[in-house]
This record gives sequence, C-alpha cells and structure tokens, in this order.
Amino acid sequence: MPVQAKDVRQKENKHEALQYHVNEEVNNADSRALFTRNQWGLTEKEWQRYEKLMRGARGSISPASISPIEVLGTHARNDQERMRYAKTWAKTIYEDTDRILAFQRAYNKAFDQMYGDIPIIDDAKLNLAKNQKNNIQEGDRILLFVRLEGCDKCNSVVRELLLTTENKSVQFDIFFIDAVKEKDDLKIREWARKNIYNKSKLKTGKITLNHDNNKLFRITGSPVTQVPIVFKSNEKETTQVFI
Repeated sequence: MPVQAKDVRQKENKHEALQYHVNEEVNNADSRALFTRNQWGLTEKEWQRYEKLMRGARGSISPASISPIEVLGTHARNDQERMRYAKTWAKTIYEDTDRILAFQRAYNKAFDQMYGDIPIIDDAKLNLAKNQKNNIQEGDRILLFVRLEGCDKCNSVVRELLLTTENKSVQFDIFFIDAVKEKDDLKIREWARKNIYNKSKLKTGKITLNHDNNKLFRITGSPVTQVPIVFKSNEKETTQVFI
C-alpha cells in the first residue's frame, strides 16, 4: 500500500514534537544545573567533578541533600583544596545560622505579641511530677530561663533559688531568652554583678550564663515566652520545677 503524503507529514510532525520536548528538557536541565552551580560558587570543572563523584559510591552512601561543597571537600585531592572547601562550607553554615536565628527572634516576638497571654506548655506532656523548688537534690542540674531586661520576677527567682541551694552541690545554668549574641554580653555581666552574690561559683563554672539559642524550645517542643521557667535535670529525666 502506497504511503500517503498526509501520513508522512503526521509522522514528521510527531518526530519534530518529540525532538522539541527532548531538547527542551535538556535545556531546562542545563539551566537548572547552571543555576545550582552558580549558587554554590563553583566553576564548571568543579561541578562536573561533583556530578561524577555523585554517580559513584558517594551518591550511593550519602543522603540526597548532601551539598556539592561537602562532596568536593570530602573528596579533596590535597590539604589546600580541602581547606578551601571547608572555609566555604563554614561561611555558608554561619550565614545560614544567622538567618535562622534572626527569623526565630522575629517569630518569638510576633508570637509574644499575638499569643503572649495564652499558656503554651502542656503539663501532661512534660512529665511534671510534684516537683517543687525545695525538692532540688545534690547533683541536680538546674536550668533557669529568664529575661535579661524587664523581668523583676526573673531576678528574684534566681536569687531565691541560689540562696536555698547554697549548701548543695547543684549546677545552675541560666539562659537569657531575649539576649542577642555578643551584643548583650556586657548587659549579661552587669546582670550577674547585681543578681549573683557568690561570684566564686561563676569562676568555677557551677553557675553559667548563656544565650538561649532555642534551648527552651527544644525542651518544651513549643514556643514559650512567659518566664521565669525552671527545669531540673538529672540522669533520668528533665522536669519542670514549680516556682
């Protein structure tokens, strides 16, 4: 049966359409690779080496989320190259951590403005036994979360707990939920001068002063802005201390 010209044209059109989609997918893939490569600040040669490594054992044993910098740094060919990638990765993590903490501070402020008067902690989920402040025992670690400014109750609770446990071997770690790293370090030292009378415990590390860095959130699993709040930690568990 003779082939009709119409059939030939249809086949040609299908082939051209298929070829167009193939070319389009290739171009899109190239564009995505270029975009990603530029994001990481890599040369084309470095990117090609990264892709080659990911097609090998590295791609089989590492999570899909591993960064090109980590891959190239792990497989660096000399100490100089390894250090260059290490510095790039350190800078990336530092900048990303700064962004995360800035957003977390903004979130905490927004949450406080919108829902600050609503109790957030679910006592049932925190394994809160009748754990009063007079139940603090030798060897316990006390975590006190306070505000650096505008919280007279925080200051009085800290002073009272330190006084009632003066003769016990207790570790006190004080966390300031509103302190900004480095910026407020002088304010923290001034706060300590006014509220901690036993300065020798600061020198020996029995009392530490810390930025919160989301530690309170990691303990409670919920954003908490109402302080002071106190926890007792030992080898068995971490529980809230009622004050």
